[in-house]
Amino acid sequence: AADAITTVSPGYAQEMQTEAFGAGLEGFLKAKAGQLTGILNGIDQEAWNPAAGPALPLNYDHTTLGRREENKRHLRTALSLAQGDDRPLLAIISRMDHQKGIDIALEALASLDAGVWQAVILGTGTQLVEDQARALAHQLPDQVRAVIRFDGELARRIYGGADMILIPS
Repeated sequence: AADAITTVSPGYAQEMQTEAFGAGLEGFLKAKAGQLTGILNGIDQEAWNPAAGPALPLNYDHTTLGRREENKRHLRTALSLAQGDDRPLLAIISRMDHQKGIDIALEALASLDAGVWQAVILGTGTQLVEDQARALAHQLPDQVRAVIRFDGELARRIYGGADMILIPS
């Protein structure tokens, strides 16, 4: 997912070659310095900007934030979630792996009071965690959707319509 890469950073590539940030690999990384590229984690603020791009039904920025509600309505419709109430819509878009802690997040969602929130979970990963997400959606069919696939357009629509975003690990 090329658009998920925030920044190619020469500074980060240099930091990785130091003892402080090399995690014991600094000597190897220095030897490969000519081939080394640093990529910062995060989100590309241009590619994922809700004020631009065709993925959202309505683009918005800080001056037109009310349009986000319309995006939420469209998202709920696409996911067959109930409309017409003020339940917050929580989003998780992640690699589904124990390393990310998503299994812990899914367990936490299962323990929350039912009916007062909705959630959409998007991603792929290990079979066990994918199955855990599916099980939560099955356990709470009126409020949880688990979409087990990589889908950049849906991810943009989720980010553009959700009330809260949980980013594991």
